[in-house]
Amino acid sequence: MGIIKMQTLTIVICTYNRSFFLEKCLESLLRQTVSLDTFNVLIIDNNSTDDTQEMAESFQDKFPHFEIIFEPNQGLSYAKNTGAAKASTDWVAFLDDDGEAHSNWVEKIFETIAKNEYDAFGGIYLALYRFRERPKWFLQSWDSSAGGYVGGNAVFLRAAVIAAGGFPTDKGMVGNKIAYGEETVLFLNLQKQGKRIGMVHDLIVDHHTQLYKYSLWWSIKSSYRSARDSFSIFKIKSLHTFSRLFFGLIYKILVLPFTVLYRFAFRKEYFWQNAVLDCCRPIASILGSMVGFLKMKGKKNTEK
Repeated sequence: MGIIKMQTLTIVICTYNRSFFLEKCLESLLRQTVSLDTFNVLIIDNNSTDDTQEMAESFQDKFPHFEIIFEPNQGLSYAKNTGAAKASTDWVAFLDDDGEAHSNWVEKIFETIAKNEYDAFGGIYLALYRFRERPKWFLQSWDSSAGGYVGGNAVFLRAAVIAAGGFPTDKGMVGNKIAYGEETVLFLNLQKQGKRIGMVHDLIVDHHTQLYKYSLWWSIKSSYRSARDSFSIFKIKSLHTFSRLFFGLIYKILVLPFTVLYRFAFRKEYFWQNAVLDCCRPIASILGSMVGFLKMKGKKNTEK
């Protein structure tokens, strides 16, 4: 590993009413293979009403460089932008408050920075089932990620984040409201500016699978909102695209019941929950795309 510049990295953890998870997250940073004096920890409390503040304060004496900042504007993007703005180091790493970093996580960040190959890079996260055993119908891949833009395990050159305008405040979670895309927009803006984007597959975070994710309704809503937000990100406005979505919706409604029956007949482990999701999530995704399209068209007409 290259020479580590003291405090060249700030780990930003944005949190909202998750004191239990935040505690586990911070404990994982105490177990890092590098000295705790080589990085800063910055907690952004985004309007929490539980005991987040008190719990975070209990860690102040455990880290040499530790700070808590209260961000009153509700929304994950507001919290992340505050973290980037208040960090005093060249690099910022964003870690989800319900994530637990592997013990070599910071070491891998420093190794990647020393190679000088990227201006921003992400890692992977693996599902962590702390509260209950994973149900057989719940696929592990649903709550793990081996690539793409993962906002809860991402590292940025701080100046690049600020130059790109930070995280868009009209995207991402707001309190408990499901929304996505803030990290995708930032990565895309960085690419447009010619920044070097990379993926580090041994930069690993274990990510808690929370109990609400076992809800079929939550999974269906998530599919809908993910597709809806993707349209606003990629700005797809072609009427031909909308026509394809409409006929795709009709096709799915007609075909999916037969697909589910086939899977029940020929798959050894196929459960009624899988049947519900296999029928509903593709339809929810198309409906989300259609709503995203209409919002984009409405925004375009308003701008005229």
